Amino acid sequence: MRLKYFHLTPKRNMKLIEREGIKADEEGNIFVFTDMIVAEEIAINQVGASVYAIFEIDRKGITGKIERDNVAESAASFQRIIKQDCIEPKFIHFVTTKRTLHSKPTVWDYKRLARLLGLNKEQVDKFFAACYWEWKHKKKRDIPEKEIEEKFNKLLAEIGIQNVHDN
Repeated sequence: MRLKYFHLTPKRNMKLIEREGIKADEEGNIFVFTDMIVAEEIAINQVGASVYAIFEIDRKGITGKIERDNVAESAASFQRIIKQDCIEPKFIHFVTTKRTLHSKPTVWDYKRLARLLGLNKEQVDKFFAACYWEWKHKKKRDIPEKEIEEKFNKLLAEIGIQNVHDN
């Protein structure tokens, strides 16, 4: 089975890509991934985009070398670099726009946390609920920091996770 290649970008770049294609960075790299399951992980942790667009690249538009991207992240096995100056617009197909949801786990989150922490689906849901609760109250500053930390640790302990903030 041949891999599909996807490119993710902040939504604000969408029209430019549709008009001019996907251009390489200063080092001649175009970053792509091979499975939609890791799109949100890449959007959050690499692109820093809360609203993003995804394009699929027609293999006919790839003329450069394709290499594995040596990133130290859980999604690394799905990431590639195309060594090419530009992929022309005619070889790029818009797939979707998405918004990152920090309060709800993705399919990738379920798989990653099952593998890394041994959590089942219910535990992952509770973990995300606890993290969202912590984030929300830190942002609002409606509860003292110490109380937030204590409550957060209690929520984690209920699902069998030790304090994630300890070093």
